[in-house]
Amino acid sequence: SVTPFCESQRMDPRFAALAALAAAQHSAVSLAQVQQIGVSSALCSKWVKAGLLERSGPRSLVIAGSEPTWKRALAAASFDLGGAGALAGRSGARLLGLDGFTGDDVELLVERQFRNRASSGVVRSTSVGLSRGDMVRIDGLRVLRAERLILESPRFGFTQAETENAIDSALRLRLV
Repeated sequence: SVTPFCESQRMDPRFAALAALAAAQHSAVSLAQVQQIGVSSALCSKWVKAGLLERSGPRSLVIAGSEPTWKRALAAASFDLGGAGALAGRSGARLLGLDGFTGDDVELLVERQFRNRASSGVVRSTSVGLSRGDMVRIDGLRVLRAERLILESPRFGFTQAETENAIDSALRLRLV
């Protein structure tokens, strides 16, 4: 069926599970999560055509009608990477609460081997591996730690003032 409701007008339990998962992830889900819930590609496409889900990026969807927030864009862009990389650059700085970073940038860093992954955000790559120790979770989003974010800031074209600001506020906030 096209709608997430069966003939008795009860919600399809798969759509209910998907909506609950999305609610915990800024209204975004990955295609892998959709498949794990047991939704076929055909049914997912029907739900998109019916306007229940919207494609956000190559590997991400959002619940139709959900608020198009910056964190929803971050979550969707992260899902597009298929588990590789982390939020970085100005978006990472804003999530870490560093002074002066207030824009809605969506910037991510991946290891060089994943550099061709498409995302709705700006993706930069590094030849230096990314370990769990390089990342923290903020609001369910994987973000570079302040030290690594500052070291990678040239990849995102930080100005001298932005880099100095990131260092000063990371020290003040005791993130480094």
